[in-house]
Amino acid sequence: MADADNKELELLADYGFNLGMAFQIQDDILDIFGVEKIFGKKIGKDIIEAKRGNIVILHALKEFSTKDKKRFLSIFEKKKKTQKEVAEAIRLIKKTKGFLKATDIKVNFIKKAKKSLALLPKNKWNDFLTTLAEFVIEREK
Repeated sequence: MADADNKELELLADYGFNLGMAFQIQDDILDIFGVEKIFGKKIGKDIIEAKRGNIVILHALKEFSTKDKKRFLSIFEKKKKTQKEVAEAIRLIKKTKGFLKATDIKVNFIKKAKKSLALLPKNKWNDFLTTLAEFVIEREK
């Protein structure tokens, strides 16, 4: 970056922003749909902590039936949740298209990141950043 011009720095900043957004979305997806032994974090932690910023949860809330939304929120808003309640909340989310919608958004951020890279000089660093973007899409932990 030391020899980069302003346009190149802007493209790298765009890449970083888009990669970071995709990484966070994948983290949100894994929080609900991951395998705990692989992910390395407790599945459903965002439900346990009532984190409203999880993109999967946000999309599920838009799609729930009235009954499912009421049940989900009754679990989600409790201060202390049992593992059985967390599992029920995850089952409710799995009935929605939250996973697919979050995945589509994640993929679009990766496409934007790669588009920025395509405008930068082709070299081993560009190849590395491209590989990193592909890793974010597929990571399981």
